[in-house]
Amino acid sequence: MSNTPTINHHIPVLLNEVVEFCFLSNEKEINNNKALKIFDGTLGGGGYTQAILNYANNQSLSLELTSGDLDASAIKIAMENLVIPNNPNITFMPKNRNYAELIAIFEDKSLDAIVLDLGFSSNQLEVSGRGFSYLKLDEKLDLRYSDEFEPCYKKLSKIHSKADLGKILYDYSGEQLAGKVAQKIWDCNKKTPTTVGEMVELIVSCLNPATMRKKNQILSRIWQALRIWTNDEFASIRTFLPISIDKLNTGGRLIIVSFHSLEDKIVTNFMRNLCKPIELDDYGNKKFDYELLTTKPLTPSDNEVIQNSRSRSAILRCVKKCI
Repeated sequence: MSNTPTINHHIPVLLNEVVEFCFLSNEKEINNNKALKIFDGTLGGGGYTQAILNYANNQSLSLELTSGDLDASAIKIAMENLVIPNNPNITFMPKNRNYAELIAIFEDKSLDAIVLDLGFSSNQLEVSGRGFSYLKLDEKLDLRYSDEFEPCYKKLSKIHSKADLGKILYDYSGEQLAGKVAQKIWDCNKKTPTTVGEMVELIVSCLNPATMRKKNQILSRIWQALRIWTNDEFASIRTFLPISIDKLNTGGRLIIVSFHSLEDKIVTNFMRNLCKPIELDDYGNKKFDYELLTTKPLTPSDNEVIQNSRSRSAILRCVKKCI
């Protein structure tokens, strides 16, 4: 077996902004020389984890960093490419579990920063072999992050009605052609597409000359919907959010980067509800238990999008715990 590391294709999104919220916003802990405890719940290609380790090492800070990922192959590639500082004040622990499960292992009020990137690593597109890219026509329509889920093509074969299929595709993508695609799949007489190429051919057959110009955007939305549905990703974020807040220390930050409008809506509503004022007395004096640090969401600069086109839909939101 070769000892050559697998090439890391992943480019982290909004990297400087994430690091700033992790460290520059934790002045009190840093000034007290306290060991910062950070949880990167989506290790992916290791971009955030590497930057967090580097910053702590360069600034001579104490750090306890835990990074998790449900995809074992993502952890393998990241660990082959990460450079762990030889520093006794820095500890790093990788974990192969879903972030919604991992967050429960931490004590309440123990974390200074929590980071989630709700997209997926470019490594999964390029080398996973699980059909994450609609360009990999010969790959199986698998789309799983781990074996705890059923492959996408098997889940599709178990759907009971065309209406259910159309609702799944539309609810997870917002794509206007979702119903037409569902009809095409259903008309296959239960011979569900099992490869990327078969599904791509079916979707493209739903397009007319006008919609053909938007083929890639439509394929991207449908593929994203199938991936989210296969891995039950919305359920994970809904489970994670209320638990994560309990785990944050006073002054701690929850930093989430999303790529899907419906996912971002879940995060936005949760953070805004947290930041509603709490009345203290009959005179209307109020306090805020949480502060929204991104009153406007942060998005990639034009230059970042030019360098990494997959960053174009990224949205960063951050909330601070004040209590």
